[in-house]
Amino acid sequence: VVIVPGRSTAPQTVFNSVNVLIGIGLLSLPLAFSYAGWLIATLFVVAAAAITLYTAKVLTRCLDTDPTLVTYADIAYAAFGARARLLTSVLFSIELLGSCVALVVLFADSIHTLLNAGNNSMLLSKPALKIVAFFLLTPLSFLPLSVLSFTSILGIMSTFGLVLIVFVDGVVKTTQPGSLWHPMPSSILPTNWRAVPLSLGLLMAPWCGHSIFPNVYRDMRHPYKFKRCLNLSYIFTFLVDLCMAVLGLLMFGNQYVTDEITNNILDTPGYPPGLSIAIIVLIAFIPLSKTPLNARPIITTIEVLLGVGSDSAAPVHLGDDDDNTLLTRLRSPAVARAAIRILTNLLFVVIAIVFPSFDRIMALVGSALGFTICIVLPLAFYLKIFGPGRLKPACYISPSGQRHAGTGHELSKAEVAFDVFAIAVGAVFAVVGGVWALLPDDFIFANR
Repeated sequence: VVIVPGRSTAPQTVFNSVNVLIGIGLLSLPLAFSYAGWLIATLFVVAAAAITLYTAKVLTRCLDTDPTLVTYADIAYAAFGARARLLTSVLFSIELLGSCVALVVLFADSIHTLLNAGNNSMLLSKPALKIVAFFLLTPLSFLPLSVLSFTSILGIMSTFGLVLIVFVDGVVKTTQPGSLWHPMPSSILPTNWRAVPLSLGLLMAPWCGHSIFPNVYRDMRHPYKFKRCLNLSYIFTFLVDLCMAVLGLLMFGNQYVTDEITNNILDTPGYPPGLSIAIIVLIAFIPLSKTPLNARPIITTIEVLLGVGSDSAAPVHLGDDDDNTLLTRLRSPAVARAAIRILTNLLFVVIAIVFPSFDRIMALVGSALGFTICIVLPLAFYLKIFGPGRLKPACYISPSGQRHAGTGHELSKAEVAFDVFAIAVGAVFAVVGGVWALLPDDFIFANR
């Protein structure tokens, strides 16, 4: 086993962690607050941030049991074996699939709003714009990761830019709706209790970064600083998310807020045209920068399953007959990898057309997958590795070959009870939130 020492400094780790946490999920937070009301939504966001911060630290304790563990899937394997690794990989792929679909929906919704303002909506409908997104995203899928990583950083900057523009728009506009000077009516408690379960996934979506945290931890030059880096990252992310939720609900209230707060800005007259154009540019750039990077693990997984990865063997030959030359080329790994990239992006677009609601996609990702990956599984791994009477590791061998004493960490009865309770609550929320994300609006009465 070859162990590569980490290279990231503490500030770089903070930036990488914020990069993982900050995403498009914050655009639907105002709607989530309108569903749950100020009190329940605020309490839930605080609780979600606290429990996911705890489970992120739990994952690092699991990693400390063996220096060869690097990824989230490695922890799953160490706790429950090969089947757990496979299940974890499937869950990651589904989570990334949902994120990519949401990005395509976001792109189409925002561009359509701009065209509608110019009375050109008949030229390009939302499904047509999603097809346009396919032709824009597919070439980007062939770029190397080094280029995609750079564009991802620009995508995070674009997300911060959106928060700033929403604040400036709210200050500039002095009339309702959409003004911070004259807030729209909202409620302390939910006005429709049936919509509260739908808000759970929306409020959980911004905290789904646990699949990447083990890699970030292993890449640290000084791993003992990771907990402090996590604390700083969560505080910063919490403040940004809370600002967007508060700004959006104050500006548009329960009556006008939509599943994407940026659409509220674009649909409401009275804002500076330059800022609206800036929103469109940023909204268009975020999917183009993030979708190819989020899609890469899915593409890689399919390539491995089909045996056509970059390190695969030579092209499959069907026979010695020259008539098979064309078919042989079509079966070559290079052609197969290209086809996988094209079909994967096509899958994103098809699902985005079939399920066009941005809030439902984010609610499903946050509920069914967020609670599972960020709460249930980390604590299950933790209990398995550090359960009562299980002192792990007794010792381990460092990369330098020296023998070290283990952590000697054993869970107390109170900690076990809390973890079991959190697993049960997380599982219930995952099921309830996932089911609610699939229910029609006529039942939830969530549509306005």
